[in-house]
This record gives sequence, structure tokens and C-alpha cells, in this order.
Amino acid sequence: MKFRQTIGLLLVGTLAGMLATVGACSTENTTTDGDGGAGSVATSGAGANGSGGSSPGSGGKVNPCQGGCGGDGQGGSTVGNGGNGGMGGSGGMGGMGGEVVTSAASTAAATGGAGGMSGQSCGNGIKEGTEECDDGNTVHCDGCFHTCEQGQVFLEIGGYDKQTSELLIRGRNCVDIYGFQFHLTGVTVTGASGGTAQQHGWTMGTNASGMVLGFHLSLVPIPSQNGVAQVLTRVAIVPPLPNTEVCIIDDSTLVISDTNGQAIAAAADDCITL
Repeated sequence: MKFRQTIGLLLVGTLAGMLATVGACSTENTTTDGDGGAGSVATSGAGANGSGGSSPGSGGKVNPCQGGCGGDGQGGSTVGNGGNGGMGGSGGMGGMGGEVVTSAASTAAATGGAGGMSGQSCGNGIKEGTEECDDGNTVHCDGCFHTCEQGQVFLEIGGYDKQTSELLIRGRNCVDIYGFQFHLTGVTVTGASGGTAQQHGWTMGTNASGMVLGFHLSLVPIPSQNGVAQVLTRVAIVPPLPNTEVCIIDDSTLVISDTNGQAIAAAADDCITL
């Protein structure tokens, strides 16, 4: 979640003016000057081992992803250092450093890479890592969401209706909202309707990049439900292939506006597999 300053939520204009690109997170392991590669991180179980450097160098960089335990670093094939273990996922253990390895070509010892850092654990009452807050509970509207993010509105994908090929977009809004804009990835969006937005007479639209927009020209709000989830809208998509992952992106394209067109602190961090 990020706090954002906006002039408004595109309450005037056309859908063609909506943003069409989203920054992507990189999970590439980077090695330079003979550095050992970082241990990868799996979505479950242990990550793959980090590779050793082929010439003298320091341990590889840790890939700060979430998932299973970090992989162990391996020693270099000559005198390269072992890669660092990957960072553990939520509550996961960091990987072990690589062992010392020598070869017939060189008897110089390689240095094992450092073990990866243990992952943060949201809900333990301790603010760790990238957490914005951690109050040790899952109560909404107390300033700290169950995802350890701060804000007044939280968007999530509440399910997929196979009969109509629609995603149910739920909102946990602690305040009245007067407009929303969010971006879906992984699927082709064809329209948006229904939900509390339609019940309150909102205008909704989408574009080919997966952007979804909703507002009311007369500033009729979607009332706060004090954090109780409500279906804001149903987003129609082209029927996806099995096991397709779809996500709401939490970046500058996520905007929730108040009655003055100013941004409300919001978060969206949800993916589901269809």
C-alpha cells in the first residue's frame, strides 16, 4: 500500500485516458564478477540451491521474495564463493551458506555464502521487514489491515463465477468512497457491472489493459460498512485457461477517492488461481 496524492479519480474524462501499464516486480537473481547466485525461493517447501561463482567474488544477492525456506548456497567450482541462501517466506527459515569447495585446478578455499534472512510474520504484534504495521490482530478499521498494511480501504478478489465468467471484487471500506480505479492482471477484462456500485447508480467502465473505473457524477458514495466485506462490482473476463492466476495490483494505478476527489489510503494485495 502506498499513500498517494491525486488531483482526482478521473471523474471527468473518458476511459481511453486510463493508465494502461503497471510496473512489474522482478525476481531475477543477479550475479556479477564471479559472485555466487542467490538461493531461489519456492511458493512451498525449500528453494533451489544458489549456484557457486566461477571466480573469486562475494556471495550472491538475496532475492527478497516470499514463499518457502531459502535455498542453500553452493560452493564455487574453483575459488568462487558460495551463493547466499534465499530469504525465507512468512515465518520461513533462511537458507544455509554454501560449503567450502576446492578443485584440482586450484586448492584455494571458497567461502560459503551467508544464510538468508528469516521471513517476516504478519500478525505477531511485531513490525518486521516490509510491514507497515502489525497490531497483532485481524480487526479491520483500526488503522492496520490483516495484511499488515495501513489504510482505510482494502480491495480483494472475492471469488470467480464460472457461470457468468465474472470476478467478484470485494471492498472493506472503513469510510465512504466516491470513486475507485484498480488494475487486474492475468486475464482479459471485458466489462464491469453489478455490486454495490451499480446499486448506487455508479458509472463503471474498463479498458483492454485490465483497468476498472467506477464513479458517480453526482457524488453518490458507496457507504462504509466498517470493514465488513461487500461486493463493489463484478468484473467480466474472457474465460481463462485452468490454473490462471489473476491479481489486483497495488501500485500507483490503485486509487480510491473521497468526496473532494482526493486519494484515500488504500491497499490491494490479492491473487487467486482460477
